[in-house]
Amino acid sequence: MKSLLHGVSKGVLLTALFFLLIVSPVNAGQQVSVDGNLVNVRSGPGLQYERVAQVNQGDKYDVLETRDGWVKIDLGTSSGWVAGWLVHTVQSSKANSQQTSKAAANAVRIYIDGEQAEADVSPYIDSNNRTMVPLRFIAEKLGAYVSWDGSQGMISVSQPGSSIQLWVGKKTASYNGEEFDLDTSPVIKEERTMVPLRFVSERLGCETAWNKDQRSVYITRKVNVEPEFEVTVSSQKANIRSGPGTNYTSVAQVDAGNVLGVLGDSGEWYEVLLPQGGKGWISKGVVYSPGEEPDFNGEPGDDSSRGNTGDRYCIVTGSTVNVRSGPGLDYGVVDQVARGTRLQIGESNSGWYQIALPSGKDGWIAGWLVSVEGEQGTDDYGDIPDPAVVTRTAIIVADVANVRQQASEQAQLVTQVYRGQEVPVTDQQGQWYKLSLSGGVEGWIANWLVATKEQPASQRDGKLPSRGEDPAKPLEGTIIVLDPGHGSMQPGDWSDPGAVGVSGLRERDVVVNIGETVGQILTAKGATVVHTRTGDTVMSLEERAGIASATGAEIYVSIHCNSSLSSLLAGTSTYYYAPANMSASMRASRERLAAVIQEELLRALGRENKGIRQEAFSVLRNTTVPSVLVEVAFLSNAEEERLLSTGEFQTKAASAIANGIIRYFSS
Repeated sequence: MKSLLHGVSKGVLLTALFFLLIVSPVNAGQQVSVDGNLVNVRSGPGLQYERVAQVNQGDKYDVLETRDGWVKIDLGTSSGWVAGWLVHTVQSSKANSQQTSKAAANAVRIYIDGEQAEADVSPYIDSNNRTMVPLRFIAEKLGAYVSWDGSQGMISVSQPGSSIQLWVGKKTASYNGEEFDLDTSPVIKEERTMVPLRFVSERLGCETAWNKDQRSVYITRKVNVEPEFEVTVSSQKANIRSGPGTNYTSVAQVDAGNVLGVLGDSGEWYEVLLPQGGKGWISKGVVYSPGEEPDFNGEPGDDSSRGNTGDRYCIVTGSTVNVRSGPGLDYGVVDQVARGTRLQIGESNSGWYQIALPSGKDGWIAGWLVSVEGEQGTDDYGDIPDPAVVTRTAIIVADVANVRQQASEQAQLVTQVYRGQEVPVTDQQGQWYKLSLSGGVEGWIANWLVATKEQPASQRDGKLPSRGEDPAKPLEGTIIVLDPGHGSMQPGDWSDPGAVGVSGLRERDVVVNIGETVGQILTAKGATVVHTRTGDTVMSLEERAGIASATGAEIYVSIHCNSSLSSLLAGTSTYYYAPANMSASMRASRERLAAVIQEELLRALGRENKGIRQEAFSVLRNTTVPSVLVEVAFLSNAEEERLLSTGEFQTKAASAIANGIIRYFSS
């Protein structure tokens, strides 16, 4: 997440998975149509300018001027500036026909490793003599991860070792923190983001050549085809990863008996040639070399520390914990389990346990969110108290939400619930909560349609005791809102990932884990904790902030990871908003909350002090209680991304945030 852009709503973005953007290059004298549901008009060409009006989706306006990716429009009695990526030009059918003919004449063919690659929008040569390709092409054909930040029109393309940022309408780019000038800029064509092919492909490790006579681009992925030696796969199924570690994405799987050519190694990993072409990384623990004794253990995965663990069990201590397909945050979520669930443990890998789910499926769970039976706790992850026995309530955050007979969107409808209703939760299955409705009716609701309120079971009658009655529970009687950043559902049914590190680590996943642990600590200290999300959410930024008022909360804490164009920037910061027209007591309370949390984070994490700062972020502007926004560390910094991927660092951060909150209420 960009440190100056938390206040910008990301609900107005694209209409496809990652890269469909409804904008077009705009010039003075043209007319534009608004794409966002409700778009801000500002007094100048930038987010720092004051909002002077708002315009609705589909409204059309004459263009007076363009500057730095912003468009000045004629409002009739006045004028103002809108972001160029939130509008598109309105053209006549004749203009469209001419544009289509010109595009056909400029179309080029692209070959990857000798095979022609098709794109849904034809690549073309632009007026700057650069080959432009759809962003989706980069993701699908070159295997890169792509994300979009609609608040500033920024495109991010990443692979292990490569992080690229480009901006629609701007001739600048960033590669691994270094800024580059471009001959051309990304644009929008036929509702697709088009980016300069050579700049992107060569920084993803490819060689690019142009054949003028054939109007063709030839891309060759660099692979050393001469292996040093060969190894044989001993695991039943072994993961091939994009880099040397389980924090890298799994790109393929190979079966026992497959022979792989080794190109090199890094630590406990081999870089290998794949049977189907290309290359990847495999754990040395699941292969053997000629002359070695194979270890056919029959277990899938890529962990070298296998063996019989015996019948071990763990108890889930996080309130709602994701179960993933592999041992790391970069793996997909396959299920969710609730606090108190008892699970059998298999193997372990990098602080994660392989577990058997009640459904019979296998998955992986973070070791810092469970308690292993028969083992003493560890101080490695901070001072985490035993989880309190809590009751959970679902707060409906959609205008109308369906309750179904089973935990599935295809299940039969039981009833509907409405915004603001609070309904007891009796069970959880994956991303669904079971509700106990009036009249004995029960049903299931998707977790992205609710916020959750957790309070110690001793308070299940809904009455909050007075603070200070129990010294062991200094937060008794307190209501606190925790808001893990991002995770908002976007048009096209995809979830805003927030900042994305070079390895693919997503901000939304890191901060929801931190938020769960903060909540666990606070409920153990007697607080009632409201989580704006435990997975994804349909709420806007303004609605997330409004939860504090709706629930009678005393403070609101938003949790984020930072990001920058410079990979050198690192450290921890905490933001608050205290304008001059706010009461003196509220200004003091906000600054004090930010100060104590920042102090605890610095003490626990030992990262550079980026200070406490004031910014008018949306979630801070729209809360009426003391509120802060925490930037734990930088995902764009390699060292801090590595730290953020570990359970130890996440839990230290959570413990620090909780300790800051406890200090705030104690003083």
